[in-house]
Amino acid sequence: MGSDGRVDLEAVRLFLQAGRYMEAEAALDRDPRPEEPEWLRLKGWARWHLGDEGGLALVERAAGEALGLLDTHAPARSRVLVVLAELARMESPEDGGGALALLEEASGIGPYPLMEEALGFPELFAFAERNGLRLPKARRAPDKPKAVLENGPERRLWVGRRSVPLEGSGRAFDLLALLLREGPLHWREAALRLWGEDGPGVRERLHMTASRIRDLLADREAVRWKGEVLSLDPGRRWEGL
Repeated sequence: MGSDGRVDLEAVRLFLQAGRYMEAEAALDRDPRPEEPEWLRLKGWARWHLGDEGGLALVERAAGEALGLLDTHAPARSRVLVVLAELARMESPEDGGGALALLEEASGIGPYPLMEEALGFPELFAFAERNGLRLPKARRAPDKPKAVLENGPERRLWVGRRSVPLEGSGRAFDLLALLLREGPLHWREAALRLWGEDGPGVRERLHMTASRIRDLLADREAVRWKGEVLSLDPGRRWEGL
């Protein structure tokens, strides 16, 4: 919190980008501001990443409120339209539920905000392309360095040529090795494999472990938690030794 007792929403946004969802939500709960669209949006994304599907409703509500406050031609309006389009696509994956119309409106505002959003919403932009909507494309993101797990007498994690210290990371290496070996797993199965239990509090412990992996690799996408399933980032090369 700042000296005025208010939570810095930019810091919360960075927590979310780093995959530290529980910490982000805890910070927001210390300074509740449901009347502010940005607070509501961050709260919604935190809840959704923590497995609460109702979080999407908060994001949609926040986007709708923000849209009403923005100037018609503001780049920020374009970004809000992209968020609404992604929500529509997620709710109606077959036909997009109006996502294309929202993207067309955003495209009419100008290309540059869309170019900034393209890397953040790859599935949405791929959906638009499959349905014949031509949108500006951002430059391709650089390839992520390969992650190598040495699961021998001395455990080591390499990211590219860099050896990553594992001290203080708890069961992060074990979770990485498990997902590398088994592929995507329901969170309960992962918890049972790691701790032999899946009762109250274990889901939060697993979230914290996944966050530690993201911290180790400095990559918020290193471990993905979609619905009830955990998986490794398919955009990175993984190798176990």
